[in-house]
Amino acid sequence: MNIDIIRIFAFAFIVMLHTLNRQYGLTVWMSGYAVISIGVNLFIMISGYLLLDKAESVKDFFKKRFFSILPLFVVFNIVYIYFYNHSFIAVKKISAPHFWYIYMILGLYLLTPWLRKVLQYAEKETFYVVVLWFLCNILNPYLQFFRLPKIPFSHFPIVGFIGYYVLGYYLKKY
Repeated sequence: MNIDIIRIFAFAFIVMLHTLNRQYGLTVWMSGYAVISIGVNLFIMISGYLLLDKAESVKDFFKKRFFSILPLFVVFNIVYIYFYNHSFIAVKKISAPHFWYIYMILGLYLLTPWLRKVLQYAEKETFYVVVLWFLCNILNPYLQFFRLPKIPFSHFPIVGFIGYYVLGYYLKKY
């Protein structure tokens, strides 16, 4: 599997997602959104594919990832707070919704050393747990559509993102 092809599709889906508008009606918009919103999940799977089997020290991992993201993230937050709230004390604005991906990827990076250890010693049965998670993630929107109860514990966003991250690892391994 060529990861660069998946990266191109993920990039295209994200661009389409951010340019999608409702001029053709809500039904068309929702249908398009449902199809192309997979771009984020593809990027998370690519991250798991590339990072979870890497042999590098925890120190090197964090140094490389956090020091490349955090300085820019802090600068953008300061600029955002200054221009959109005119107050540097606005802690609530630091968690602005459009920064959600940065918070999510930083959370995955924090979990990466632990996930590497778990996956290093995981048996093939763990793969079946990931497949079960994937099926639950696919089923939930349909259950919701038919007004049926969701699968327990599958509605926490971080659980979904961790699942896609680990799925990337398994796509590389198997």
